[in-house]
Parts: sequence; C-alpha cells; structure tokens
Amino acid sequence: IIKTKEEKEQGIEYSARKSGCFHIIGAKSLEYCKEFIIAEGFATAATIYKALEKPVIMGVDAGNLLKIVEALKDKFQNIPITIIADNDRKRELQGFSNIGVEIAKEIQQKFSNIKIIIPKISDQEAEQGMSDFNDIFLKKGLEEVKKQLHSINFQNKLKDFKNSTKQHNEQELIR
Repeated sequence: IIKTKEEKEQGIEYSARKSGCFHIIGAKSLEYCKEFIIAEGFATAATIYKALEKPVIMGVDAGNLLKIVEALKDKFQNIPITIIADNDRKRELQGFSNIGVEIAKEIQQKFSNIKIIIPKISDQEAEQGMSDFNDIFLKKGLEEVKKQLHSINFQNKLKDFKNSTKQHNEQELIR
C-alpha cells in the first residue's frame, strides 16, 4: 500500500500484511532464478533490474528483508543472495542509525554467504535526500548505477578470491 504524505504524517495505518511478503521484477517465480538479488523498495528494485537485466526481489522496506532471506534460505539453501541496501546516510549525518546498511550487515552476520551492495553516496548527495540506486539513476543516469554495481561486485569477487586463497594456503600448512 502506498500512502500519501498526508496519510504518513497523520499516522494512518492499513491492515495489509507485509511481513515476509515481496514482489519479483523480471521473473514470474523464483524457481528458475540462479541468484537472488533483493532491494528494499520498488523503484530501487526496478532500477537494479534495468541495470543488471536480472530478476530482482522487492522487499518493501529494510525491516522486512530478514524474513525474506529466511524464507529464501529455507526453500533454496544453495542459491546465492545479494542485498542491495539503501544507504540512509542522511539519517547518519543527523545522528541516527543508517537503517538500510545496518540491517543488511545484521543479515550478513546471520547468514555468512550473503553479499551486500551499498550505493556510494556523498554527504552532499545525502543532504539532498539521495539514499539508494534509484536516486543515483535519477540524478546521474543508468551508467553510474551500472558502474557502481560492477565496481562493488568486482571488489566482492576479489575479496572472495583472496579469502579462498588464504584458506587454501592455511590448509596446505596444516598438512
């Protein structure tokens, strides 16, 4: 349910279940997905789908992501999951928690094989209200989104390679 600004300000609530619910963009079901990419909101999920040309799961908000990951892990144990977190830097600059990043990291600690991608947003951009890849798309275009996604993905693969090499070397020492 999308609420108007007035409805949000008045604290109007609707009786719709959110917990564990999601929407898939770019696929009719999860059955044939080789990986799960999860974003918080619809606009961000649509942007990521457009940038990667892969199905993306829209999780409604950060507070719902853990339930979605638990459900996916329960049914599809070996399929890799990447969380595209919102970077709530503006809240951080105001002395509050960066909810998007913090929840993604909590999920990553609970499930070791989860990857996180956090959009790079400067303090100035955060002050202007930017917090996710859709904001980057609207301000800087799809090429910037792709550039950030590929750069962060490359860094994650490099980190995985270094960790596997280190583990392999440690196993050689044990022998």
